[in-house]
Amino acid sequence: MFETEKFELPVRVNEIGRVVVPAIFENLDDLLSVRHGTMDEQDIRRMKISEALVDTGASRISVPIEFIERLGLKRHKEVSLRTANGWRKTGMYELVKVSVFDRETFSEVIELPSGSPVLIGQLPLQSMDWVIDMKNECLRGNPEHGGEWMDEVW
Repeated sequence: MFETEKFELPVRVNEIGRVVVPAIFENLDDLLSVRHGTMDEQDIRRMKISEALVDTGASRISVPIEFIERLGLKRHKEVSLRTANGWRKTGMYELVKVSVFDRETFSEVIELPSGSPVLIGQLPLQSMDWVIDMKNECLRGNPEHGGEWMDEVW
């Protein structure tokens, strides 16, 4: 999928300090259909995004409506969304599998207006045990876990 180093993964920081990473989004229903033998693997709806914005101000995965349509996701509820421009209602869609480098998780998807950037928010980042190292301009495995991917149960 992606070549990675063990503890430090290159990312791109654009001119205003925003971190972007490559990511893959896959329709979970399609993945389950392949597992159950009712769909061929080559028919899985997936999107490879070369520059997904790592945004700790966002909670979940947020993508523009045209990506939701390409992935064939089903809307399951309306949610309130707080943005820099105030509150608004938007759609929340069923789970996708998201992969960033060699780590993956599942997340509901928040609908953004057409043309918006793809956002990877704090919940999927935490689930994949990534932290942002802005000083070195890289995404790192959580140093509290020795850089290894692990989960916590308290």
